[in-house]
Amino acid sequence: MKNVIFVLQKDTQLKIYKLIYLLLFSLLIGLNGCVPVSKVEGQKLLKKNVIILDNKNIKESELEGFIQQEENDKLLGLFWIKQWIYSIADKEKPSTFDKWLKNKVGKKPIYYDRSEALYTAKQFDSYLKSKGYFNNKVNHSTKETKRKVISNYEVISGKPYVINKINYVYEDTVVTPFIEADKINCLFKRKDVYDAYILDDERDRIVDVLRRKGFFKFNKEFIRYRIDSAQNNHSVNIFVDVLPKRFASNKEMDKIVTENHRRYKIRNINVYPNYNGYKIEGILYDTLELNYQMRLTDTAVNKVTFFYDSVMRVKSKTYARQISIRNNDYYNLQQVQKTYNNLARMGVTKFVNIDFVETDTLDNNELDCLIRIGRTPIHMYDIEAEGTNTAGNPGLATNISYVNNNLFKGGELFTLRLRGALEAQQNTSEDSRNFFIFNTIEGGVDAGITLPTFLLPVKPEYFAHDYHPVTTIHTGYNYQKRPDYKRYISNFSFGYKWRQSEKINHVFEPISLNSVKIYTEDNFEQRLLQLDKKYQEQYRNHLLLSMNYSYIYNGQERNKFTDFWYYRLNFESSGLFLNVLNTYLNIGDATDDYSTIFNIRYAQYIRSDADFRFYHYLNSKNVIVMRTYCGVGLPYGNSSSLPFEKSYFVGGANGMRGWDIRSLGPGSYFDTSGTSYDKIGDIIILANMEYRFPVYGFLNGAVYTDIGNVWLLKKSKEYPLGHFDVNTFVKQLGVDAGIGLRFDFDFFIIRIDTALPVRIPSRAAKDRWIDTSLIKFSDVVWNFGIGMPF
Repeated sequence: MKNVIFVLQKDTQLKIYKLIYLLLFSLLIGLNGCVPVSKVEGQKLLKKNVIILDNKNIKESELEGFIQQEENDKLLGLFWIKQWIYSIADKEKPSTFDKWLKNKVGKKPIYYDRSEALYTAKQFDSYLKSKGYFNNKVNHSTKETKRKVISNYEVISGKPYVINKINYVYEDTVVTPFIEADKINCLFKRKDVYDAYILDDERDRIVDVLRRKGFFKFNKEFIRYRIDSAQNNHSVNIFVDVLPKRFASNKEMDKIVTENHRRYKIRNINVYPNYNGYKIEGILYDTLELNYQMRLTDTAVNKVTFFYDSVMRVKSKTYARQISIRNNDYYNLQQVQKTYNNLARMGVTKFVNIDFVETDTLDNNELDCLIRIGRTPIHMYDIEAEGTNTAGNPGLATNISYVNNNLFKGGELFTLRLRGALEAQQNTSEDSRNFFIFNTIEGGVDAGITLPTFLLPVKPEYFAHDYHPVTTIHTGYNYQKRPDYKRYISNFSFGYKWRQSEKINHVFEPISLNSVKIYTEDNFEQRLLQLDKKYQEQYRNHLLLSMNYSYIYNGQERNKFTDFWYYRLNFESSGLFLNVLNTYLNIGDATDDYSTIFNIRYAQYIRSDADFRFYHYLNSKNVIVMRTYCGVGLPYGNSSSLPFEKSYFVGGANGMRGWDIRSLGPGSYFDTSGTSYDKIGDIIILANMEYRFPVYGFLNGAVYTDIGNVWLLKKSKEYPLGHFDVNTFVKQLGVDAGIGLRFDFDFFIIRIDTALPVRIPSRAAKDRWIDTSLIKFSDVVWNFGIGMPF
């Protein structure tokens, strides 16, 4: 039988395309017209809530939370698909499928309710009054069609009231000196705009100050405000009343007794380290009394008593170091919070309860502190399988891990992880398939231990435990067999982590050792010799012994959608110690070009970089993120260039998303060799700007642009125009733009980004900006990632 081939003429193809486009357009119009019809006469779908403001000092996001009826959300901002599905499945006698469709796929439509809209306007009015706009007006109106309603709220704020005078009225003389001494930190001042929310925050602040000074039972009800706005000049006088305790008399009926607040001291600190939540009173405990100094500078000894009904699995001193509460000190809420946070951060801790009980002493101004600690299981195991995709190469991996939460009975966290992986790589040598379609094998073991204190040479008593000091030790070994080479990687690191405050963290690794041995195949070695020396060194044996330090600031506040800064500063130095051993102790060997230790060339370099980010919240769901990242690495001594793994690069899912990973730069260098290899540099400048917004349900979107490149420190014959020059580097910046989707499943985020290079620095200067009319679908770069890019 002969094959029959149908060939469509160009005009016929054009007609078919037009027909397809017409059908798609009709389908979209049809879906857009699928408006759920209410079964109650007169109800109309709430299409949109619109807030019209006359005051730029009031943000729309401040009022959105008071809207009683949220507008119906749309798929891609266009279609009421879920509401339409709900309405067609909402039957008098629904089938099982109808119930599933209605409750699992559909979403109940929201129909406009005038009473809810008027209540929203009333809420707006109350909120504006609380912000000092006592003479505001909120007008509500609607724009209606046959089936839909747009609900409009016009907000006329008026002139705000400002604070004229602040007067403190003390009915309790005991707390007076403490409040007076701290008035300078008051959150509102004269001539500030009146704000009830700030007044409430100030009430909390005063309570916090007093509860840090021993006033255990002081709370917000003892702070009362009186507001006088009778001046008729848009100003208010604020009276801060500090009230004593009032209670009914035990001796005389209907008589109210007034009493000043008491300051309480801590008498005993009792710890129950094996508490499970089900213990009954009367159980017999073994006891252990521990006396210790928190710091070497302390003159007083702190006493903690442990009560346990079985063997103490965690050393008593390990727990004691985490307790900031002290005997004979006044009750201090800050110390209580620090103690709770310290204990809760320990891997061996499941939960922590801290209670205080008044003692039966004569003056009754003492408290016993009771700390109950529940423990997590000591041993945990995990086996996981995963699919991988590295630069387009598919693979499979298996991880087996073991965790011990209390290795030496000091709350030490020990982890052991075994990993095996297979990957199908595009090999450049002859086919060397090992298993099925996979030609790359990887296996390794990693072990690490985290200790909740500092090891020598830093004694725990020298360092404030409020800083949450941690010592980390990690070692690993990895074997990789690829078509072109075999590689053996050994690593070891020893370092410290500590928290200076809730926003500032430090990481210091005095020792970070990384050894790489590689054995190349003959064919691959011959191709390497034809390439640039910088590229060759990626596949040579090398040894890194470095010291690292990082300063991390994170201004984000929990559960608050407010603007904040994040920045991380890194410094790294490598090879100095090894060079001293080689030079002065004659440990190692030397050639005409470089020195070695254990027959491996060691690297010498200094490297520093900084990552700055600013998060600007338009509201709780829409945010603009701006990021700047810059760094420089300087090889010296035994190194002519930075090691490959320490060099900078751009491209890929977290940098210049319009280029594949390590495919941009350096500078304006244009690769004419036709060989695809990694582009790296000694200097990086990168800037990103991204607008993130919700799309529908768990689906979020983003539009972004990236600007940046990498450069070499010195001129290179192999990389013409690849070096950094202060007069030309701006003209060598690459630019891309793109859109992305984020599938937010709470516990992790899957990210898909698509981008186009807009300005390509490797082209001639006049042709660097792309011609949009020549863009093809194949020019789009796709990136997949887990989590946000920054």
